[in-house]
Amino acid sequence: MVELRVNWEKNQNMKKDRMSLKQKLLQGVQGGGFLEKSPPGRRRQIKKYLKVLLLAVVLVISIKPFLFTWNFILANFHLKKNKFKAGAYIANTLSYKSSVYLVFNKHAPTVVEKYLVKSAIYNNDRKSLQGYSPVIPLSAIQAKFNDNFYLRDLLGNLHQKKDWQHLDEVSLALLADPQMNRRTTDVFEKIGPCFGKKFIKNLADFVSWKGNPSLCDYLVSTYAIPPPFSTVDLEGVNYNESVSGLKKIMWAKYKLRADRLGENLLPCPGFTDQRCREKKWYFSRMFKTKAFSRGSFFMGTDKIGESKNPVIRVMGFFITHDANKSKPRAGVRSRKRIAAENGFYVFSFDYFTITGSEKPSFFLGKGMEKRLPSTRKQWKKVIFILNNAFNDYDYLDPLIRMWGTGTLLVDNVFLSKTVGQEFSITESHVLHIEDSLEAPDPEAIK
Repeated sequence: MVELRVNWEKNQNMKKDRMSLKQKLLQGVQGGGFLEKSPPGRRRQIKKYLKVLLLAVVLVISIKPFLFTWNFILANFHLKKNKFKAGAYIANTLSYKSSVYLVFNKHAPTVVEKYLVKSAIYNNDRKSLQGYSPVIPLSAIQAKFNDNFYLRDLLGNLHQKKDWQHLDEVSLALLADPQMNRRTTDVFEKIGPCFGKKFIKNLADFVSWKGNPSLCDYLVSTYAIPPPFSTVDLEGVNYNESVSGLKKIMWAKYKLRADRLGENLLPCPGFTDQRCREKKWYFSRMFKTKAFSRGSFFMGTDKIGESKNPVIRVMGFFITHDANKSKPRAGVRSRKRIAAENGFYVFSFDYFTITGSEKPSFFLGKGMEKRLPSTRKQWKKVIFILNNAFNDYDYLDPLIRMWGTGTLLVDNVFLSKTVGQEFSITESHVLHIEDSLEAPDPEAIK
């Protein structure tokens, strides 16, 4: 009896030992241990890592084709409707695959060409220009961008004397790009002595406006010029305040009651709605074709004061005059032509100049252009009364522009037909320039 009990206890101990060994073996298998080379737990872990790695590889391989396809589709879409918007997509497409230039060139050669040049300069890729000689010779590209110092530097002929102040759209875009600052300063080290301080000051104003403070600081320190002009501390008036001041002037000077001044016939007169502004106003570039002498201008929106009130900003960098061609000029123009009727029209806007060499003016149609004085960092209000009693004008085509160099700011454009009252004036037109945007004292303005 005693012997049987001893055997039973021995068997129980052996079972416990086997169970303990089984648990250890099971843990080894599950943990990727010593019984199998690739146990299930380890396999699952490896498969997980491989999936993540494969996904990363696929993304890296596919992201470039995807971005290329996306930009290519949008570029072609906008080329048919809005070539200005197509520019960024064209540049992106060319940066992914420059040979697609051949496709774009069939539909819009004059538009695409500058983006090919910009892409080549940005990527420091001279070969991308030389590869299209069957379509457009390199010599033709050089001729069209004759004064582009970035392109000349890329092609290795920066030593040739050119009108480097003649900035084209490509140069202006690259100057505004902080990523190009090193290339820009390298070029300026080579041709900097060619630039006068007046041009450099104008350029510093431009890059400061476009958000490239590093290049601005370089120009200020290197050329010992004054700090750039900034619109941050510049005060103006909003559209409603401007119209209120106009009505008071019209009553004080011409006895026209406020209710006799009709509704504004121009859309987006205060330039506050970006989408409306882009649709209803455009950059008039009377310097881009062979009919005009060479010039360099740029237009965009700026914001002034603490209220960040948007205004149109036009800048001139370079002008020439060929006796056989029209003088270059540029400005902001309404896309809407106003059908003119019998009666009186009032045209008004606020403007501001900096250097004194801007030579601002406005045009209403049929040869009616009026030159304006520079304001030298002061807002002025233009009030122009047009007498169309004899129906001399079939339509009015508002355009505000500059003929010189410097900066012109434009805001609060107003055009209306008077209602139910005739003026006492008999002249074909009357021009008045108010020296302040503040609502005037009627007694002081008489």
